[in-house]
Amino acid sequence: MRVWMPWDEITDRRSSTWLVLAVASTVIVALSALLARHLARRVAVPLERLTETTRALGAGDFTIQPVRSGIREADAASRALTATARRLGEVLERERSFSTAVSHQLRTPLTALVLGLEAARTRDERGLRQALDTALRRAHHVGGTIDDLLRLARETHHSDERFDAAHVLDRVAQRNRDAVADAGRRLTVRCEPDLPPVRASEAAIVQVLDVLLNNALVHGRGEIRLTATDLGSGIALEVGDEGAGLARDGDIVFNAARRPGERHGIGLRLARSLAEAEGGRLLLRRAGPHPVFSLMLPVCGGRR
Repeated sequence: MRVWMPWDEITDRRSSTWLVLAVASTVIVALSALLARHLARRVAVPLERLTETTRALGAGDFTIQPVRSGIREADAASRALTATARRLGEVLERERSFSTAVSHQLRTPLTALVLGLEAARTRDERGLRQALDTALRRAHHVGGTIDDLLRLARETHHSDERFDAAHVLDRVAQRNRDAVADAGRRLTVRCEPDLPPVRASEAAIVQVLDVLLNNALVHGRGEIRLTATDLGSGIALEVGDEGAGLARDGDIVFNAARRPGERHGIGLRLARSLAEAEGGRLLLRRAGPHPVFSLMLPVCGGRR
């Protein structure tokens, strides 16, 4: 049995098959190229944006925002970079505020030291010796303040230090007795007996009380009172005077001035930040007359 088919029909079918395969292959290659280009751009564009964001962060721009790309890993990296920028911005702002507040905190004792030395030039030998002794005590005060502030700036965690409230009040009174005497004022210390130890950094609390006492010296009048009171859940260290008080109350007095060149309120802002860093709370208990600032601190032994 023989089967016969025209040769032209066989060649036509073979050519059509090869043509279909060639077209299909071309389409597949083109689609693969387009898909590869799309996938490459989808991966490359988020990486380029991350590179630009990293460069902006390196240039000091801490306001960068996360960019969603749909790629889980790239989005996670963008969110982490944004969180890092926000934390760096907060740290830098705290450092700047701390530096400004520290310069303000050191200005008053340095000014008193310079004025005391200038006044000593016109005194006799006995008065000169007394002035030099006073200047030496003030210099030690400034040195102690610098050491305390540097120590606080290096601390990165909450302090577990404990101290006695009566001892701290006596220390603050001794540090500021010359300034109080020069102002013709009187300083009294009252402390309730058998107070429990306070859980906080002594250096930080001394700086807070220094700020409050200096505020009473500059803006108040009459007797200055340092008191320590047991609140049951903690201890209150208070600084008050006999002045007319403040025109503003609440949290407003702790806000630093906004206008350039103004320094009023910077010391109180530093004092509140130091108090909060130690787990305490600083507030204006009475605006006036006879204003009183109260520093409330936790105590040891589970009472809080």
